[in-house]
Amino acid sequence: MNMDLLAERIWGTLNFIRIYLKRPDGDADFEKPLILPAGSTLRDVCKKISPRFVEGAKYAFVSGSSVKFTGQRVSLDHIPADKDVVTIMR
Repeated sequence: MNMDLLAERIWGTLNFIRIYLKRPDGDADFEKPLILPAGSTLRDVCKKISPRFVEGAKYAFVSGSSVKFTGQRVSLDHIPADKDVVTIMR
């Protein structure tokens, strides 16, 4: 069995998602994803970064399967999908 396929099946079974963070002025960090339970919101992403980070966050840009187009602006109540790239704006 292919190791990549095995890893994908494990992710599906555990019901976690990987979120790749991107700074507004930089590239996405594909080396260190943020791991969250499926169904988490972008507000939860902010809280995981820092409890105080959520206070200044206003909205986010998301690229991936949870949005209709690349770089779509969404609220912090948006539920990202596995492997989405997220830029949180303050």
